[in-house]
Amino acid sequence: ASGRAAPVTPAAPGLTDQRIMVLARGAAGELWVGTRNGLNRVDPLSGGVVQYPAGPTLARGLSAGFITALMLDGENRLWVGSYGGGIDVLPAAGQGDAILRVGITQGLPDGTVNALLQDLQGQVWASTDNGLARIDPARMTARALRRAEGVVFPTYWTGAAARTERGELLFGGAGGMTVVQPERLQTWTYRPAVLVVDAQIAGRSVPLAPGSAALLDVPADGNSLAVEFSSSDFSAPERNRYAYKLEGFDADWVAADAARRLAAYTNLPPGDYRLRLRASNRDGQWGERELSLSVTVRPAWHQTWWFRAALALALGLLLIAAVAARTRLLRHRQLELEHKVRERTVELRAMHNALEEKSAQLHLSSVTDPLTGLHNRRFLSDHIEQDLAASLRRSQETLAAGGQGFLGS
Repeated sequence: ASGRAAPVTPAAPGLTDQRIMVLARGAAGELWVGTRNGLNRVDPLSGGVVQYPAGPTLARGLSAGFITALMLDGENRLWVGSYGGGIDVLPAAGQGDAILRVGITQGLPDGTVNALLQDLQGQVWASTDNGLARIDPARMTARALRRAEGVVFPTYWTGAAARTERGELLFGGAGGMTVVQPERLQTWTYRPAVLVVDAQIAGRSVPLAPGSAALLDVPADGNSLAVEFSSSDFSAPERNRYAYKLEGFDADWVAADAARRLAAYTNLPPGDYRLRLRASNRDGQWGERELSLSVTVRPAWHQTWWFRAALALALGLLLIAAVAARTRLLRHRQLELEHKVRERTVELRAMHNALEEKSAQLHLSSVTDPLTGLHNRRFLSDHIEQDLAASLRRSQETLAAGGQGFLGS
């Protein structure tokens, strides 16, 4: 306010770190101070400081604390580049507190960002330790630019960037300066085909017919298959991506990169399969033409249908024989049991008759005098009551009949 320079000492209170790396002025006149350990928003009038520490899980936390670049875009959002943490985008005033992030996952070629610029079309450019990147601020996705796009310097210096009046972007790097004319950068639209470099069965290379008519016949005694593939986009082969899927075996596509362009399988079950291959260009766009190879895995002798049918038949006959043997054994045991029952029945019947005979003899001897052979007193006591009762009944019947005759006369 006085028009004089006011030095800020290393001991200035409230800053996250005294080692200041980069400065930027905000839309409302605030001062953004990037340090080696976090970002700070300083009010030049009151001297108040709001800290933005390192730690994505913290309130106002950044991806990394070593701040290397600051840039205010056309929407008054602050772009924060860091060492190893990519880019954090702080919203403008009144647009909430959510911090957007752009890193290697979103397409940056490296996590260390050395400078940030916005071109006249609104795209954001970043220089890194591994080339340049153009960022779409609407989608927060990055397109890496390297030697294939004319970027010959792999490493760029912190803060070495500027935009000319004509809209050219200048980045200083190890070896010189890169001049970017953003309007001349075209999207790489070439859609590559998939090329088979080598196919091996049981460790031996085999020739392949061109196109989708190729057939890989895998014998039972050499059940291993390996197919090496490539892309027809040779402009930046290290950036090509690949995917393969063995239909009938793989549930999903298997991703592969330029360092390992190989689909390998061992001990596949017998049957027919189809190996599908696809490749991308250097910008990660998949080619429109897949390559499909037919694969037949021959069964071993013990895996053939006739062996399994013979085995099933033998097991069936064995089961029938076992059931028949068991039935014969049970029938034999039943006959033996019936024979034993009949023998025991005869024995019991003979014993019963003998007992009845003995009982009759005992009864006869109990009512007969052994000397005279006549009935004894026991016989008399057993039968006298019965004989007396019978005599009385006959006497009563006789008297009753005589009385009725007298009354009738």
